[in-house]
Amino acid sequence: MATDTEATNFAVKNAIASASDFLARSLNGGQIYCQIDYDEVDSIASGSTLMIGKVPKGATIVACIVAHGAGTNAVTGTIGDADSVARWGAVTTMAAAGVQVVTKAPDSETTGSITCGMGYKYTKETNIYLTTGGADFDSDCFLGTALLYTRD
Repeated sequence: MATDTEATNFAVKNAIASASDFLARSLNGGQIYCQIDYDEVDSIASGSTLMIGKVPKGATIVACIVAHGAGTNAVTGTIGDADSVARWGAVTTMAAAGVQVVTKAPDSETTGSITCGMGYKYTKETNIYLTTGGADFDSDCFLGTALLYTRD
């Protein structure tokens, strides 16, 4: 299961002109937390949901880093939660080994009354998932994720 490690953000405060659009102004120059999850995956059907972390109430996800080995099929995926499986964005083909950073621009998607993407703050403890798509995983391959978030 995921582990929670506290890290310090050394970025210059307000270095991004629109930083308040991304995160609450009170969090600029604050702490970034990281949950890491990894496993060897084999024979996972397209459309499978893999839990990659659990964020606390008040968390705002900044990015998800997905590292993967080479699969034999063009497996894709999305990062999200139970209410929106693609809330945080898409993972492109995992046919070749690589590392992908998944993040969204501020308020880039609206579903009903829920604003999705960067800046979305969870109001309760929430499981975060990687949902596979495109093709089945049919070979042993490493799959690791690092979920980066701030919290109140």
